[in-house]
Amino acid sequence: MILKLSQKQVLHRVVPIDFVNNFLKIKFFFMRLSEFYPHYLAILLALLQPIIILSYLGPVYSISTVWHSDLQPLFIISNAITSFLFFCTRRWTIPSLLLLILTAFSVDMYPQFHTGVALLFFLSCYYPLLAIKRLRFYSFIYLITGPIGYLYGLFWLEVWGIFVLCIYHVHYIWYLEKIKNPNYS
Repeated sequence: MILKLSQKQVLHRVVPIDFVNNFLKIKFFFMRLSEFYPHYLAILLALLQPIIILSYLGPVYSISTVWHSDLQPLFIISNAITSFLFFCTRRWTIPSLLLLILTAFSVDMYPQFHTGVALLFFLSCYYPLLAIKRLRFYSFIYLITGPIGYLYGLFWLEVWGIFVLCIYHVHYIWYLEKIKNPNYS
């Protein structure tokens, strides 16, 4: 008589179950982290964009003026990736669409429309910052954007706004991971 064993029984006999459980935990940990890699890469690109602009072009009036330079692909790719990831994040649909529209209409051909959409984009980012009570303090930090723009210019207003949004999203990803996995540090 031939004895048929299930895969689970065979696995128990060949590999100790502790090894299998530990391997699966490691595998699922990295799968959870890989969900956030695109977000971290987009945040890194958004943080590096002003540094690249300053080092390559020097002081500029606005990040949108990069449209005239060799850094135009950086502007388009950075905004497109950020827009896509905003779209995948809860409560960030309107800023996502506004950023995509802002990128599609250049400051050269549509200056008033582009400026209006840019203003709406930065204003629309304020509501999602208020949505999570534990992260609400970012909305107050984001309010400093206005005085910075008044004192230092439009470029630094945009840089401060981007910086606050990037730090918020890193904290938001960490917060989500902490909720999913209480042992996450």
